[in-house]
Amino acid sequence: MELSFTQRGSGPPVVLLHGLLGSGDNLTSVARWIESDYTVYLPDLPNHGASPHTTHAGYDVMVSAVDGFIRTHSLVPTTLGGHSMGGKVAMRLALAAPELVRSLVVLDISPQRYQPSHTEIINAMHSLDLSHVKSRAEADRKLEPAIADRSVRSFLLKNLERVDGGYRWRLNLDGITDDYHDILGWDGVGVYPGPALFVGGGKSKYLQSDRDEQLIRAHFPNALIRMIPTAGHWIHADAPDELEEILSDFLSVG
Repeated sequence: MELSFTQRGSGPPVVLLHGLLGSGDNLTSVARWIESDYTVYLPDLPNHGASPHTTHAGYDVMVSAVDGFIRTHSLVPTTLGGHSMGGKVAMRLALAAPELVRSLVVLDISPQRYQPSHTEIINAMHSLDLSHVKSRAEADRKLEPAIADRSVRSFLLKNLERVDGGYRWRLNLDGITDDYHDILGWDGVGVYPGPALFVGGGKSKYLQSDRDEQLIRAHFPNALIRMIPTAGHWIHADAPDELEEILSDFLSVG
C-alpha cells in the first residue's frame, strides 16, 4: 500500500503519525521544529487523508502500512513518533519490528484500552447530508448543534473535499466506524528495548504518569515519561515551546 505523505528537512529520518480522523499535516508544526536536523516524513495513515481506503481500518492495517512505508523508503532504522491513535500505531510497530525503530516518541496516549469518546462526533459526521451541502461554512453550521467546539469542527472539516460540484468525506468514515472498537483497544505484545519518550498533557485523560507508568514500562522499559501540566490532548498546539524543548533534548541524546 502506497501511503500519501509529505517530506520536510534533511538528515536522519523521523516518521510522525497523526491521530484518529486526522492527517499527516496535523503534525506539521512538530516537523518544523526538527527539520533543520532531520528528514521528517508525515504520512496519512490508511483510511485517512489522501491514503488508500481498506475494508478494515484497525491497527493491523495501519501497522502493516507503516512497516511497508519505512521499508519502501529505506528509512531503517527511523525515529518513529505518533500522537494519540498514531502513538498506538507507533508503539505496536516498535513491539512487532523493533529493528525498524531507532527511538520511539509517543504523544498523549498509553498502551491501554480507552472508553468511547468520539461517538457523538462520528455520528454527527454520518448525519451530515453532504448532498445538500453547498459550502464548508454551511457544513460547519450544520455540525454545530452536535459539535459545539468550533476548533473540533474545524479539525473535522479538513476532511471535507470538493468533488464534482459537491462534497464528500475524504476519509473512510464507514470503515473507521466499523473498527472503532479496535481503535480504542490495545493488544500489543512484547518489549521494545530502545529509547522511548512518552509525553502527556496534564489536562488530558489519555496519559497520566501515576496511572499509566506501569503499563508503559511493561512494554517500554527504557521509557522517559514527561508531563506538561498546562497542556491538554493536543500537546503540540497547547504547549509548543515546552514540547519542542522536551523533544529536542530526547532526540539529541537518542
